[in-house]
Amino acid sequence: MPDATIGDIYEVNDFDPRSPDQRRRPEGSRWVFEKTLYGVPEQLESGSTQRVVHLFTLVSEENRIMKVRSIEHTMTPQVLTESQRIVAKVSGGNFTDLRKQTEEEYEIHNVLSSTKCKHILEVYGCSTRRRTHPPSLGYIFMEYAEHGDLDDFLSYLEYNPE
Repeated sequence: MPDATIGDIYEVNDFDPRSPDQRRRPEGSRWVFEKTLYGVPEQLESGSTQRVVHLFTLVSEENRIMKVRSIEHTMTPQVLTESQRIVAKVSGGNFTDLRKQTEEEYEIHNVLSSTKCKHILEVYGCSTRRRTHPPSLGYIFMEYAEHGDLDDFLSYLEYNPE
């Protein structure tokens, strides 16, 4: 699976994909590529590309991983400290078609995440990037699901019961 490109990293940092209720990221901090979670080839009229999902982590100016405190909702509440992470779903295509497709997919995710159900990932935003050589790229920025998709999560629960 391909790593994020320099252009992908710039796009994530320019957009600063965090929910509106969060503060802007601290001065000097930046999103850094951690790993590619998923990649599948796609065939376009203009050639081949891939649909990928990259994981990014927020780091400070001193290159320390930025942490966020949260409360786990279990029988015995506990405060957790975890990395601030986001995923960027990236797909390629013709700029005009891709822009429309990316915005439509974002709207679907946005409607679902607006339900505030803890089982639905939050979507932060979307953008498109026109490149000098095709394909152009569409980005959807979302919350990171530590245990992957539903099948991965169910497998995790099977081996790690509460």
